[in-house]
Amino acid sequence: MRKSYALNLEFFKEVDPNAWSWRLASAGRMTVEISKTYSLIWPRLLKSRDKPNNMAAWDSMNQRWAEEISTFELYRKRREEKARKGNEGNDEDLDAIDDEEASAAAAKKCKTSADSTFASVSAVQELCTSYWPPRMKGKNMQDTTWLVLFHSPKEMKCKERGPQCIKIKDRWVAAERKIRELGAAKLASVDCDAFSDLCEKQEVGHMPFVRRYIKGKRKNFYGEWDIDTLMGFIRS
Repeated sequence: MRKSYALNLEFFKEVDPNAWSWRLASAGRMTVEISKTYSLIWPRLLKSRDKPNNMAAWDSMNQRWAEEISTFELYRKRREEKARKGNEGNDEDLDAIDDEEASAAAAKKCKTSADSTFASVSAVQELCTSYWPPRMKGKNMQDTTWLVLFHSPKEMKCKERGPQCIKIKDRWVAAERKIRELGAAKLASVDCDAFSDLCEKQEVGHMPFVRRYIKGKRKNFYGEWDIDTLMGFIRS
């Protein structure tokens, strides 16, 4: 017996009825791909704010590409603004500006909880998967020497202001201030409680510990955190 099924959906914006495809999936499911009429980022799939069941694929893909879409939009708006104002400049200048703005937007996504070791310290940049300069192109990124402290606020009892947490915080802030003055490297940190995916990818074991990154290469640091020892490690 043949049966016909109808699914009526009103999309957020216009779609192209001549550009679509479908295929069967497992467990009686099907996947449908429909092209938008205009290139535009939609905040949701349907015009209505209601969310029907079994449409998780669109949401998951939207979240998956959110970071890259955000960066793309930043580039597009910057270039449109320059074209509208008639500003002159070569492509390298535009790319440098775009890279800086994209990096700043990505860095904001690395915000940690108020109980994190460096939550109240703006000088120490928190890194995360969205903002990982040792693998990013652009000014002050992968070609710069980065000293990264991997730490666990939970293990150091930062919420209770434990003595180990305060000690680590004070020493790293002091090191950051001095090395920034010397212009030798950039110091940052990774909260492995908040960004466990990055710490797992970086094969982080015991904490806290420091690692140096430059031009795609990494090296662990073993020693005291005094400036002379850290400077020797940076230059080695």
